[in-house]
Amino acid sequence: MILGASFASNCVASDNSNNWSGGGMLTMSSHISQCLATRNCASNGGGIAVSAGSIIEHCTITGNTARFQGGGVWKSPDHWPARMANVLIAGNSATEGGGIYAGDAYSGALNLRNCTVAGNTATNGLGGCILHESNVEVCDSIFYQNSHGNFTNRRDSTWMRYNCSYPLMAGTGSISNDPQFVCAQSSDYRLQPGSPCTDAGQGTEWIAGNTDLDGNPRVVYGRIDMGAYEFVSGPLWCGFSAAPSTSSVDETVFFTARAGGSNHAAISYHWDFYGDFSSDTNGPDLDSPVWAYPDAGVYTVRLVVQNTAGEASSFSVKDCVTVIPEPALAWCVLSVLALHAGRRRVRHAGHAPSTGRRGLKTRCP
Repeated sequence: MILGASFASNCVASDNSNNWSGGGMLTMSSHISQCLATRNCASNGGGIAVSAGSIIEHCTITGNTARFQGGGVWKSPDHWPARMANVLIAGNSATEGGGIYAGDAYSGALNLRNCTVAGNTATNGLGGCILHESNVEVCDSIFYQNSHGNFTNRRDSTWMRYNCSYPLMAGTGSISNDPQFVCAQSSDYRLQPGSPCTDAGQGTEWIAGNTDLDGNPRVVYGRIDMGAYEFVSGPLWCGFSAAPSTSSVDETVFFTARAGGSNHAAISYHWDFYGDFSSDTNGPDLDSPVWAYPDAGVYTVRLVVQNTAGEASSFSVKDCVTVIPEPALAWCVLSVLALHAGRRRVRHAGHAPSTGRRGLKTRCP
């Protein structure tokens, strides 16, 4: 999709390929709002290639690939500044700059406000955000859980402030704490209750009347949050993570639930570890259960939570846990036939088939 000097909203660019720049969209002096770019591929800018002073806001850029630079977003090395605000850039990949790759030393700045750049990867370089520009403005944004590093600006800039990244970014008000996403494993990069990124941004006059990526008011509790999403305590919600996501038969898997909302007292947890809509374990204190799968397979896991007000919420992760067969263990069957001159002679040592049950196996000493 090539957009020149135009306005586009509520568009979806998916499953496209371009041998040049901009697999999903190539923007030139354009204003893009409330659009999705996903599963696109290009040489640079797998999701979106930005040029000539474009504005990208309230957009989701996920699952794109670039053969060279900027898996999610690539800004061309022109002299026009560009701006991105309230944008999620996640799960993209490239050789360099899996999330964002912007310009060169002489190009116009790419300014980022309230963006979340997370879960991006790079095969030869930093996976998060790479900027080559001076006079950039990066504020109220989150750069976290990207491979080989989260953020770098290869030229000095005094306009970075109130951001969350590890290691700590330069600038007033920046933090390095875990942002506590609801469930990064399932690409939910909203903030949990108690996240250090809530009410931690700076915000300026530009946020007046603005909204986050979900369409919620940008300031809810007196101060703007970092990232693309403003935390809003509303109806009951839930999420969970599992570790390890790949295990052996009978190996313990640890689950951690998260729940919130305006009424999240006395929550009851109902866990379905097989994805068959039956409750395998439930109770008020089961926010961190453990489970061991007796059979190999790939399992979908579902959580349902309920509160005393009668609200309920569910959350599921398809193919959440992969259980591999347990490797056969060598058995040693030793038969001592005779002792001669103080020495023991071994008659037989071999392998016996596994019973498939833990606790009944004898390891070789």
